[in-house]
Amino acid sequence: MHVHALGRNDGFTYLEASLVLALLLLVFATAMPRLFNATAEGDYTRSTAQDIIGLLNTAQATAVANKLNDHWGIHLVDNGTTDCGITTSNDCVVFYKGTSFASRDSSYDEPYVFHWNNQFGNVDDPDFYFQRFSGYAKGLLNGDTTKIKVTDGTNTTTILLLSNGTAYSIGNSN
Repeated sequence: MHVHALGRNDGFTYLEASLVLALLLLVFATAMPRLFNATAEGDYTRSTAQDIIGLLNTAQATAVANKLNDHWGIHLVDNGTTDCGITTSNDCVVFYKGTSFASRDSSYDEPYVFHWNNQFGNVDDPDFYFQRFSGYAKGLLNGDTTKIKVTDGTNTTTILLLSNGTAYSIGNSN
């Protein structure tokens, strides 16, 4: 005579599956307003500003690390040109090696093309490079700041770049 032991079947119970689904829905419902806050109203300037700040931080960190014994920076290209490494009509930012975009080593260029039409307003010099080792922003004396305005014609987000290389966005105005 062969006896089978009564045991639990493999798999999830209805209660376990329901709890997991409820938790996922709760997380999704909490995260969605934050994820789409900037783009729901058609305002892409905040996300563009955050992308530029990320590239400024990357350029500064690369300069501080003295990668390839040189300075590193970004170059803002408004309304697109072949400066982006490709022909585009969109705005882009080029991550470059050197003390100016004009005299850079273009073999190290990394272009970042934006997929919406923002504009970089009121930028006297579109080059922002950081000194190797110190990470200080070029041309800014201790305590000075420069502004980069990102606008879509309706909304504007301003990026402040401090002399020590710290970059952050301030306010959003319509």
